[in-house]
Amino acid sequence: MSADPTPPQGDDNNSGLIYGHTRAEFWGMVGAVGTLVGIVIAIVFGVAQCSSGSTTPAKSEQPSRALESNRETSPPATPSTTGSASASSTSAAADADQIKWTGVMNMTYLNLDSDPPRILSSNTGASTWISYDHQSSDDFPAATLYGLGGGFFTTKPTLAQWTGSSAPTARQCAEAVSTQGSETLPFAPGNGYCVTTAQRRSAFITDLSRNDTTGTYTARVIVWGSK
Repeated sequence: MSADPTPPQGDDNNSGLIYGHTRAEFWGMVGAVGTLVGIVIAIVFGVAQCSSGSTTPAKSEQPSRALESNRETSPPATPSTTGSASASSTSAAADADQIKWTGVMNMTYLNLDSDPPRILSSNTGASTWISYDHQSSDDFPAATLYGLGGGFFTTKPTLAQWTGSSAPTARQCAEAVSTQGSETLPFAPGNGYCVTTAQRRSAFITDLSRNDTTGTYTARVIVWGSK
């Protein structure tokens, strides 16, 4: 009787398979996976450190410099001007009501802004002036009162006849010119006239008379301060 045939011996390298792979293949894959895991951990750790570094602001002097810049560019505190503005308005109103000059003048070409008022040689620069016949034999020849020059052969409405029973104040004269202003007015005895000058002063002309020797009109003039 013949002996049983000896079963074929497997290859030593293929003996002991793990999950269908030889031991050498298995451990080779384990080593590769371990290496890959290590690389992934290193990458994640590095990214985390970079993110942490970007979100944590580095200590710098920028805030202090910005504060110093704000201190340098911030305008100084301005004190309240309400009181000073009120005082200035009160002072201006008082100056407007204060008589700057009063006296008798020959009624020709009058500059009432000069201090004291003076007579000019023409109507250029005159606050007011009158036109009449100096040679007339009439006691009071017809005369016309003119206001400020407004251009070529024109005048501005800076005159108003005062019809009140008493002499006006500066404000009353200014209001009369503002509401009833005329370029020219008939100039006659017994009347009073409000005038606004080039520098916005108010003036009042009254007590009209005529000098028999010179044949010129004279009147009392009151000039108040600036508006």
